Amino acid sequence: MIPPKREMILCPAGSWQAVCYDIWNIGLQESNVKGKTIILPKVIVAWELAEKIEKGQRTGERYRVNRRYTFSYNKKAWLRIDVESWLGRPLTERERTDFDVETLIGKNCFLSIIHKEVDERTFANVQTVMSLPKGMPLITTSLKREVPDWVKELQESSVKSEIIESEED
Repeated sequence: MIPPKREMILCPAGSWQAVCYDIWNIGLQESNVKGKTIILPKVIVAWELAEKIEKGQRTGERYRVNRRYTFSYNKKAWLRIDVESWLGRPLTERERTDFDVETLIGKNCFLSIIHKEVDERTFANVQTVMSLPKGMPLITTSLKREVPDWVKELQESSVKSEIIESEED
């Protein structure tokens, strides 16, 4: 029996308290940078908001949102910029080479979410990640760590997977 498709829920725009519930390595992915296709390591950071869904088949569940990053701590890399904003401090020299991004799982933050329309579809994009004000009560995730099917598809489509398959032919 095929399970029913989950209803896609658009996360509301605004600033929201959230907790990181998982981070997925999706391997080497093709990216378009200034008109050139290059291969870069990518990760997806996923958050669960404190705000709950009020209508539909997922009523009572919390909103979820994620952002795809190039896995880099270069000073111009969005992952580094967001991690430093989230931590409320710059990464140390050592952290810039070996920071374990998975230590962010379970950590709270504020997310600034904007809506962007592409091809007549509206997407909720994480614009900014910020640390919480001191003394603000923390939330915990209600979700188990697991890799969703759409992430598995990205992992399987990674350039590394394509290289391994071609070597087996």
